[in-house]
Amino acid sequence: MPFFFIVPIWCFAMLIGLVLLFVKHWRWLATYVLCGSTGSLIVSFLGSLGFLMATAKLLSGTKFAWLAIVNYLIGIGIGAIAGALGGGFIAWKINRRLGLAVRK
Repeated sequence: MPFFFIVPIWCFAMLIGLVLLFVKHWRWLATYVLCGSTGSLIVSFLGSLGFLMATAKLLSGTKFAWLAIVNYLIGIGIGAIAGALGGGFIAWKINRRLGLAVRK
């Protein structure tokens, strides 16, 4: 259910990233917005799915089976943070390779 909210937020981030690509001064930021939000979406989906499947397999048939939903929500948060960090690292590498890195 939370992906009904996450996917529209990701689409909005894609729109912002595409707009930033056309502004020369902010082009370096576009890679962070595009890669970070995409990484967050992918890893939060895979992480929550993994948490849900593991918890459901371990606790099915017990009175603690409701923890599968709690772990699903925790997986979304952990996956979003890990995906944003990974996407930020990829964007940093892209910016360095393209010469878009901010220099003082």
